[in-house]
Amino acid sequence: MGIEYQKLGQPARAVDRLERAVKLAPANFDYRLELADAYLAGGEPARAESSFRALAAERPEDPKVLAGLVRGRLAISSDAYDALARVAPDSSYCLALAALSEVDKGDRAKAAGFYRRALSAQPPAPWLEAELDRLEHTAAGGGDSTGDGGHPLAQLFHRGDLEGVLARTAAAKAPEALYWRARAASELARASMTRMAALPPSAEGHELLGLAFRKARRWEDSLAEFREADSLAPGGTRLRGELAKAFWLSRRYEEAVKRLEPLIVAGPDRGEWEFEIGDSLFNLGRPEQALPHLRRAATLLPDDFAAQAMLGRILLQTGDDRGAVAVLERIAPHDRDGSIHFQLAAAYRNSGRTDLARQALARQKELEAAARSRAVPTSTAPAVLP
Repeated sequence: MGIEYQKLGQPARAVDRLERAVKLAPANFDYRLELADAYLAGGEPARAESSFRALAAERPEDPKVLAGLVRGRLAISSDAYDALARVAPDSSYCLALAALSEVDKGDRAKAAGFYRRALSAQPPAPWLEAELDRLEHTAAGGGDSTGDGGHPLAQLFHRGDLEGVLARTAAAKAPEALYWRARAASELARASMTRMAALPPSAEGHELLGLAFRKARRWEDSLAEFREADSLAPGGTRLRGELAKAFWLSRRYEEAVKRLEPLIVAGPDRGEWEFEIGDSLFNLGRPEQALPHLRRAATLLPDDFAAQAMLGRILLQTGDDRGAVAVLERIAPHDRDGSIHFQLAAAYRNSGRTDLARQALARQKELEAAARSRAVPTSTAPAVLP
């Protein structure tokens, strides 16, 4: 039952059943593997990572276990980065992680720019001087610093006790703790991926490379890896969803729609699939077909800014100015680059509310200028390309 709930995209129900199964048969490796995967699908990466780590102690060369470790650690790193970007977006810590992300993407010039901004930001981060120097004078660049300013987490990190860093930051909220948590999890994911790369080709290995290339925004490379994964292990719901997303990100919208339609029939409560098919249909010039999917996505993902913004945009384009205003006003306080206020101004103008349209345009210009000066990624963590 737990496995079937997983296939239906209902990880909370899967966890409940699989925990019962593990309690009844605690020595069963496959049950514990399924439970770890359900933790990850249900948004509990720390529990998933701990479970996969225990499984890896028993079977260190199992590709499914190593893949789970990488995915869990990437999720921990990404969550920590996103939390840091929310609480301290202009801090030296956030800028430093942005630099590391650019290193992994291969953009050394952009990485150096972030490092220089980090060195002049608060709080002081003296170890970044060594990272910048290494970036500018070696082929690899970044990530191997010296000088920790006496911070306990930095000392643990530089001693190589990365699991110790994760343990100490399990409930982290302070910016420096989130920074070291993101870095430790990313380095652990990199180590697991290196081990994975040494194994014979597998669906899990190709999927991990697909995810890593996606982090680096290398869409075609990512799509190629997910295709290989699907050819080795066809039929899995999660993998089919990832392949559909790879087509969507590569702007192959017809193929994305073709792949997403059966997934939505089987899993009607998956907001991300509704969003991806709605966006694909919109980009194919079929806004009327896209609208019900985007309404569904907005309902299923009430806190997802992209889903709400896309709904507002398509309502505006299809002439529902009143509906567009309602959606755009709700998310306007979260607008970071002015794009929402630009659309809101158009909706106000179409509705004859010219004073509000002028106010929205003025705010749009302010946010646009602030975004240009900031220019820090807001929802990415360092990739882990081996």
